[in-house]
Amino acid sequence: NNICDFLLPGKNLLLQTGLVDHVASIRPNIFVGRVEGSAIYQKWYFEVTMDHIEQMTHMTPHLRIGWANTAGYVPYPGGGEKWGGNGVGDDLFSYGFDGVYFWSAGRRTCVVPREVTEPFIKKGDVIGCTLDLSVPVIRFTFNGEPVQGCFTDFNLDGMFFPVMSCSSKLSCRFLFGGDNGRLKFNPPPGFSPLVQCLMPHQNLSLDPCFYFGNLNKNVLAGPWMVEDDSAFVPKPVDTSTVSLPSSVETIRDKLAENIHEMWALNKIESGWTWGERRDDVYRIHPCLTSFEKLPAAEKRYDCQLAVQTLKTILALGYYISMDRPPARIRPIRLPNDPYMQGNGYKPAPLDLSAAVLTPKMEELVDQLAENTHN
Repeated sequence: NNICDFLLPGKNLLLQTGLVDHVASIRPNIFVGRVEGSAIYQKWYFEVTMDHIEQMTHMTPHLRIGWANTAGYVPYPGGGEKWGGNGVGDDLFSYGFDGVYFWSAGRRTCVVPREVTEPFIKKGDVIGCTLDLSVPVIRFTFNGEPVQGCFTDFNLDGMFFPVMSCSSKLSCRFLFGGDNGRLKFNPPPGFSPLVQCLMPHQNLSLDPCFYFGNLNKNVLAGPWMVEDDSAFVPKPVDTSTVSLPSSVETIRDKLAENIHEMWALNKIESGWTWGERRDDVYRIHPCLTSFEKLPAAEKRYDCQLAVQTLKTILALGYYISMDRPPARIRPIRLPNDPYMQGNGYKPAPLDLSAAVLTPKMEELVDQLAENTHN
């Protein structure tokens, strides 16, 4: 009250205990995490490069780069030491690197033994960040050289995302690989560029982690929508307790052979030809041969696929019975060009054009396709 009543109106005296720069945090709309049983890859890598840095106040420009978690990372622009978290590493939900120090929970740990003048990250420098969710561990590189030390044994709740916090007059770029920023250095062995985590048809965007809105127009914004990408967890139909009747066992080998014939037909139509050694560049495949001449592993795969398909049909509540087909089922007669291979093999899948599927059977087809994907 004394400040409001006496000091501010007269401008005689204003006590300032400490001025801090506003710091903003920015993140892409990419989220990764570890979900039990999911198919999400566990090792990711991205880079940040410095384009411009300029000191505008008495304070050294702020720049930290790292990973944060959706479970609780909420930075405030006017925070700072003992003022509340405002950057990467100021809380328990983010892990950052400023060129010399590791930051987490508001505390720093020196990881560069030699003396470095401020600013620690200069124009042209490249900081690499890795996240291995299988350990878990977070590591950094400085211009391609590994930084000693790491963050490990941190909480895996929530989803992780790249984040960068900086003050004014700093210009940096995220490099995620491919068309979204070509990497300056190769990812460490086993790590994938973060661009590969983008969902199909997903557009990459960069958003502030904390946004008030357009205050000049009296527009206040709520929190950004966090796209917690749902982790895909395969859930195939459980067929462990299903046993095939003897009448169904008799068609297993015929189904396996027809599966191979259909596979060979599709391969040849895609431009593949037979050869003794596989070559993906020239589209040469040694399995473009008759079912009897397949290697044991390939034949076993087709037989297992046939058995699992039949078991899945039973597990979904359907019954398999024998019936007369509407017409005699014969192999499809294909022309020699381009189907005849150099080893004398030509695919001969069964002609099922006369078979008409009921709506219930169409539903079964969709269920089998989904289960095959799982």
